[in-house]
Amino acid sequence: MISLIGPSGAGKSTLLRCIAGLEELDEGHIWIEGKDMSAEPAHRRPIVMMFQQPLLFPHMTVTENIMYGLTFTKMTKRERLEQVSLYLKKINMENFRDFYPSQLSGGQQQRVSLARALITNPKLLLLDEPLSSLDNELRAEIRLWMKQWLKEKKITTIFITHDKEEAMLIGDRVVVMGKKIIQQCGSPIQVYDYPANSFVAEFFSDGIVINNELFIHTKHIEMSTSPNERWYVKWKGLVKEAFMKYGKFFYQINIIDLQTDVIIQSDVPFSNMQYVWVGVHSKGHIQTFKKDGETC
Repeated sequence: MISLIGPSGAGKSTLLRCIAGLEELDEGHIWIEGKDMSAEPAHRRPIVMMFQQPLLFPHMTVTENIMYGLTFTKMTKRERLEQVSLYLKKINMENFRDFYPSQLSGGQQQRVSLARALITNPKLLLLDEPLSSLDNELRAEIRLWMKQWLKEKKITTIFITHDKEEAMLIGDRVVVMGKKIIQQCGSPIQVYDYPANSFVAEFFSDGIVINNELFIHTKHIEMSTSPNERWYVKWKGLVKEAFMKYGKFFYQINIIDLQTDVIIQSDVPFSNMQYVWVGVHSKGHIQTFKKDGETC
Protein backbone atom coordinates (compact mmCIF):
# COMPACT_ATOMS: atom_id res chain seq x y z
CA MET A 1 0.00 0.00 0.00
CA ILE A 2 1.44 3.32 -1.11
CA SER A 3 0.31 6.66 0.28
CA LEU A 4 0.68 9.43 -2.29
CA ILE A 5 0.74 12.84 -0.65
CA GLY A 6 1.46 16.39 -1.76
CA PRO A 7 -0.10 19.86 -2.02
CA SER A 8 -2.83 20.72 -4.50
CA GLY A 9 -1.47 20.97 -8.02
CA ALA A 10 1.42 18.58 -7.36
CA GLY A 11 0.15 16.12 -9.97
CA LYS A 12 -1.20 13.34 -7.73
CA SER A 13 -4.59 12.87 -9.40
CA THR A 14 -3.06 13.29 -12.87
CA LEU A 15 -0.59 10.52 -12.09
CA LEU A 16 -3.39 8.16 -11.04
CA ARG A 17 -5.45 9.05 -14.13
CA CYS A 18 -2.44 8.27 -16.33
CA ILE A 19 -1.97 4.90 -14.63
CA ALA A 20 -5.68 4.16 -15.04
CA GLY A 21 -5.62 5.11 -18.73
CA LEU A 22 -7.89 8.14 -18.33
CA GLU A 23 -5.10 10.54 -19.36
CA GLU A 24 -2.46 10.08 -22.05
CA LEU A 25 1.21 9.97 -21.12
CA ASP A 26 3.55 12.67 -22.43
CA GLU A 27 6.43 10.25 -21.93
CA GLY A 28 7.32 7.10 -20.02
CA HIS A 29 5.49 3.78 -19.64
CA ILE A 30 3.02 2.05 -17.32
CA TRP A 31 4.07 -1.51 -16.46
CA ILE A 32 1.90 -3.95 -14.50
CA GLU A 33 3.28 -7.39 -13.63
CA GLY A 34 5.91 -7.16 -16.37
CA LYS A 35 3.49 -6.07 -19.10
CA ASP A 36 3.58 -2.65 -20.74
CA MET A 37 0.05 -1.23 -20.40
CA SER A 38 0.84 2.21 -21.81
CA ALA A 39 -1.06 1.67 -25.07
CA GLU A 40 -3.94 -0.29 -23.55
CA PRO A 41 -7.30 1.51 -23.21
CA ALA A 42 -8.64 2.03 -19.70
CA HIS A 43 -11.18 -0.81 -19.88
CA ARG A 44 -8.45 -3.33 -20.71
CA ARG A 45 -6.21 -2.43 -17.80
CA PRO A 46 -6.56 -4.61 -14.64
CA ILE A 47 -7.10 -1.44 -12.62
CA VAL A 48 -9.96 0.02 -10.62
CA MET A 49 -10.01 3.69 -9.63
CA MET A 50 -12.16 5.15 -6.85
CA PHE A 51 -12.78 8.86 -6.54
CA GLN A 52 -13.64 11.21 -3.65
CA GLN A 53 -17.36 10.50 -4.05
CA PRO A 54 -18.72 6.91 -4.05
CA LEU A 55 -20.40 7.42 -7.47
CA LEU A 56 -22.92 4.64 -6.88
CA PHE A 57 -25.76 4.17 -9.35
CA PRO A 58 -28.73 5.81 -7.59
CA HIS A 59 -31.34 3.64 -9.34
CA MET A 60 -29.62 0.40 -8.28
CA THR A 61 -29.75 -1.39 -4.94
CA VAL A 62 -26.65 -2.20 -2.92
CA THR A 63 -26.66 -5.72 -4.41
CA GLU A 64 -26.98 -4.40 -7.96
CA ASN A 65 -24.25 -1.82 -7.47
CA ILE A 66 -21.75 -4.36 -6.14
CA MET A 67 -22.68 -6.89 -8.82
CA TYR A 68 -22.28 -4.37 -11.65
CA GLY A 69 -18.53 -4.99 -11.94
CA LEU A 70 -19.22 -8.67 -12.66
CA THR A 71 -21.70 -7.94 -15.43
CA PHE A 72 -19.03 -8.25 -18.10
CA THR A 73 -17.66 -11.58 -16.88
CA LYS A 74 -18.69 -15.09 -17.91
CA MET A 75 -20.13 -15.82 -14.48
CA THR A 76 -23.76 -16.89 -14.22
CA LYS A 77 -26.21 -14.70 -12.33
CA ARG A 78 -26.26 -17.21 -9.48
CA GLU A 79 -22.46 -17.12 -9.24
CA ARG A 80 -22.52 -13.32 -9.26
CA LEU A 81 -25.08 -13.23 -6.46
CA GLU A 82 -23.01 -15.67 -4.41
CA GLN A 83 -19.98 -13.38 -4.79
CA VAL A 84 -22.05 -10.36 -3.78
CA SER A 85 -23.26 -12.16 -0.65
CA LEU A 86 -19.65 -12.86 0.35
CA TYR A 87 -18.74 -9.20 -0.07
CA LEU A 88 -21.83 -7.98 1.78
CA LYS A 89 -20.71 -10.12 4.69
CA LYS A 90 -17.18 -8.70 4.45
CA ILE A 91 -18.40 -5.10 4.62
CA ASN A 92 -20.93 -5.98 7.34
CA MET A 93 -23.91 -4.82 5.25
CA GLU A 94 -25.89 -8.02 4.73
CA ASN A 95 -29.02 -6.31 6.05
CA PHE A 96 -28.69 -3.50 3.50
CA ARG A 97 -28.63 -5.59 0.32
CA ASP A 98 -31.93 -4.14 -0.97
CA PHE A 99 -31.28 -0.54 0.08
CA TYR A 100 -30.66 2.26 -2.42
CA PRO A 101 -27.66 4.63 -2.11
CA SER A 102 -29.88 7.48 -0.88
CA GLN A 103 -30.84 5.33 2.12
CA LEU A 104 -27.20 4.81 3.19
CA SER A 105 -24.80 6.91 5.25
CA GLY A 106 -21.63 8.29 3.71
CA GLY A 107 -19.52 5.58 5.30
CA GLN A 108 -21.85 2.83 4.09
CA GLN A 109 -21.75 4.22 0.55
CA GLN A 110 -17.96 4.13 0.58
CA ARG A 111 -18.01 0.53 1.75
CA VAL A 112 -20.34 -0.43 -1.08
CA SER A 113 -18.14 1.47 -3.54
CA LEU A 114 -15.05 -0.36 -2.33
CA ALA A 115 -16.81 -3.74 -2.52
CA ARG A 116 -17.89 -2.95 -6.09
CA ALA A 117 -14.26 -2.17 -6.94
CA LEU A 118 -12.69 -5.21 -5.28
CA ILE A 119 -15.17 -7.82 -6.46
CA THR A 120 -13.51 -7.66 -9.89
CA ASN A 121 -10.15 -8.68 -8.34
CA PRO A 122 -8.08 -5.84 -9.86
CA LYS A 123 -4.29 -6.05 -9.99
CA LEU A 124 -4.11 -2.44 -8.86
CA LEU A 125 -6.50 -0.24 -6.88
CA LEU A 126 -6.23 3.55 -7.20
CA LEU A 127 -7.90 5.60 -4.45
CA ASP A 128 -8.18 9.35 -5.05
CA GLU A 129 -8.99 10.74 -1.57
CA PRO A 130 -11.93 8.35 -1.05
CA LEU A 131 -12.41 9.40 2.59
CA SER A 132 -12.24 13.18 2.21
CA SER A 133 -16.02 13.67 2.33
CA LEU A 134 -16.42 11.85 5.68
CA ASP A 135 -16.31 13.39 9.14
CA ASN A 136 -13.20 12.72 11.23
CA GLU A 137 -14.66 9.98 13.45
CA LEU A 138 -16.18 8.04 10.55
CA ARG A 139 -13.06 8.63 8.46
CA ALA A 140 -10.87 7.02 11.13
CA GLU A 141 -13.21 4.02 11.38
CA ILE A 142 -13.45 3.45 7.62
CA ARG A 143 -9.70 3.98 7.19
CA LEU A 144 -8.84 1.21 9.65
CA TRP A 145 -11.43 -1.15 8.18
CA MET A 146 -10.29 -0.41 4.62
CA LYS A 147 -6.61 -1.02 5.35
CA GLN A 148 -7.32 -4.33 7.08
CA TRP A 149 -9.48 -5.52 4.21
CA LEU A 150 -7.04 -4.48 1.46
CA LYS A 151 -4.22 -6.21 3.35
CA GLU A 152 -6.33 -9.35 3.57
CA LYS A 153 -7.10 -9.20 -0.17
CA LYS A 154 -3.39 -8.49 -0.93
CA ILE A 155 -4.27 -5.90 -3.56
CA THR A 156 -1.62 -3.36 -4.50
CA THR A 157 -3.06 0.05 -3.70
CA ILE A 158 -2.08 3.67 -4.33
CA PHE A 159 -3.92 5.96 -1.92
CA ILE A 160 -4.01 9.77 -2.40
CA THR A 161 -4.45 11.91 0.69
CA HIS A 162 -3.70 15.43 1.91
CA ASP A 163 -3.53 14.24 5.52
CA LYS A 164 -0.02 13.47 6.81
CA GLU A 165 -1.21 11.25 9.66
CA GLU A 166 -3.51 9.34 7.31
CA ALA A 167 -0.63 8.83 4.86
CA MET A 168 1.53 7.37 7.64
CA LEU A 169 -1.25 5.10 8.91
CA ILE A 170 -2.31 3.75 5.50
CA GLY A 171 0.93 3.41 3.59
CA ASP A 172 3.64 0.77 3.82
CA ARG A 173 5.49 3.36 1.77
CA VAL A 174 4.94 7.08 1.37
CA VAL A 175 5.53 8.99 -1.86
CA VAL A 176 5.74 12.78 -1.49
CA MET A 177 4.96 14.74 -4.65
CA GLY A 178 5.69 18.42 -5.13
CA LYS A 179 6.28 20.71 -8.10
CA LYS A 180 4.98 17.88 -10.32
CA ILE A 181 7.78 15.45 -9.50
CA ILE A 182 8.36 12.80 -6.84
CA GLN A 183 10.38 14.50 -4.12
CA GLN A 184 10.92 11.44 -1.91
CA CYS A 185 9.70 7.91 -1.32
CA GLY A 186 10.31 5.53 1.57
CA SER A 187 8.72 4.10 4.69
CA PRO A 188 6.54 6.59 6.60
CA ILE A 189 9.07 6.85 9.45
CA GLN A 190 12.01 7.19 7.08
CA VAL A 191 10.41 10.08 5.19
CA TYR A 192 9.22 11.76 8.38
CA ASP A 193 12.52 11.43 10.26
CA TYR A 194 14.88 12.00 7.32
CA PRO A 195 13.27 14.27 4.70
CA ALA A 196 15.33 14.47 1.51
CA ASN A 197 15.01 18.22 1.02
CA SER A 198 13.40 21.34 2.43
CA PHE A 199 10.17 20.78 0.48
CA VAL A 200 9.58 17.38 2.11
CA ALA A 201 10.65 18.71 5.52
CA GLU A 202 8.19 21.59 5.43
CA PHE A 203 5.33 19.59 3.93
CA PHE A 204 5.61 16.18 5.59
CA SER A 205 7.96 16.39 8.58
CA ASP A 206 8.22 18.64 11.65
CA GLY A 207 11.22 20.73 12.62
CA ILE A 208 13.31 23.76 11.77
CA VAL A 209 14.49 24.40 8.21
CA ILE A 210 17.45 26.80 7.92
CA ASN A 211 18.15 28.49 4.57
CA ASN A 212 16.69 25.47 2.72
CA GLU A 213 19.97 23.68 3.49
CA LEU A 214 19.82 22.42 7.09
CA PHE A 215 17.13 20.63 9.05
CA ILE A 216 16.65 19.89 12.75
CA HIS A 217 13.86 17.45 13.53
CA THR A 218 11.46 18.51 16.27
CA LYS A 219 12.26 15.36 18.27
CA HIS A 220 15.77 16.76 18.85
CA ILE A 221 14.61 20.23 19.92
CA GLU A 222 14.20 21.20 23.59
CA MET A 223 12.61 24.28 25.08
CA SER A 224 13.07 26.08 28.37
CA THR A 225 12.53 29.44 30.05
CA SER A 226 16.32 29.97 30.09
CA PRO A 227 19.10 28.91 27.68
CA ASN A 228 20.97 25.68 28.41
CA GLU A 229 24.75 26.10 28.26
CA ARG A 230 25.12 22.53 26.95
CA TRP A 231 23.02 23.22 23.86
CA TYR A 232 25.02 23.18 20.63
CA VAL A 233 22.78 25.88 19.12
CA LYS A 234 19.97 27.90 20.66
CA TRP A 235 17.44 30.55 19.69
CA LYS A 236 14.91 32.74 21.43
CA GLY A 237 11.29 32.00 20.68
CA LEU A 238 7.74 33.09 21.44
CA VAL A 239 4.86 30.73 22.32
CA LYS A 240 2.15 31.46 19.75
CA GLU A 241 -0.25 28.65 20.65
CA ALA A 242 -0.57 25.77 23.09
CA PHE A 243 -2.71 22.70 22.39
CA MET A 244 -3.15 19.12 23.57
CA LYS A 245 -2.90 16.03 21.37
CA TYR A 246 -2.72 12.35 22.36
CA GLY A 247 -2.78 13.46 26.01
CA LYS A 248 0.37 15.58 25.66
CA PHE A 249 0.99 19.33 25.42
CA PHE A 250 2.32 20.79 22.17
CA TYR A 251 3.44 24.35 21.54
CA GLN A 252 3.72 26.37 18.36
CA ILE A 253 6.89 28.39 18.81
CA ASN A 254 7.99 31.28 16.63
CA ILE A 255 11.78 31.23 16.35
CA ILE A 256 12.41 34.97 16.25
CA ASP A 257 15.91 35.01 14.72
CA LEU A 258 14.99 32.49 12.01
CA GLN A 259 11.51 33.94 11.37
CA THR A 260 10.01 30.47 11.32
CA ASP A 261 7.56 28.41 13.40
CA VAL A 262 8.03 24.96 14.89
CA ILE A 263 5.77 22.62 16.88
CA ILE A 264 7.45 21.24 20.02
CA GLN A 265 6.11 18.74 22.54
CA SER A 266 6.94 19.51 26.16
CA ASP A 267 5.76 18.23 29.54
CA VAL A 268 6.66 21.60 31.08
CA PRO A 269 3.70 24.01 31.00
CA PHE A 270 4.09 27.28 29.07
CA SER A 271 1.68 30.14 28.39
CA ASN A 272 0.68 31.83 25.15
CA MET A 273 2.90 34.84 24.27
CA GLN A 274 5.57 33.65 26.71
CA TYR A 275 9.21 34.03 25.64
CA VAL A 276 11.21 30.79 25.72
CA TRP A 277 14.52 29.38 24.56
CA VAL A 278 14.82 26.43 22.19
CA GLY A 279 17.97 24.50 21.49
CA VAL A 280 19.68 21.35 20.23
CA HIS A 281 22.28 19.35 22.15
CA SER A 282 24.33 17.80 19.37
CA LYS A 283 25.73 18.85 16.00
CA GLY A 284 24.86 15.33 14.85
CA HIS A 285 21.16 16.21 15.05
CA ILE A 286 21.54 18.81 12.30
CA GLN A 287 20.82 17.27 8.89
CA THR A 288 22.18 18.61 5.59
CA PHE A 289 19.71 18.55 2.70
CA LYS A 290 19.99 17.55 -0.86
CA LYS A 291 19.09 20.38 -3.20
CA ASP A 292 15.38 20.80 -3.85
CA GLY A 293 14.30 18.81 -6.86
CA GLU A 294 16.72 15.94 -6.30
CA THR A 295 14.76 12.75 -5.83
CA CYS A 296 15.34 10.10 -3.19
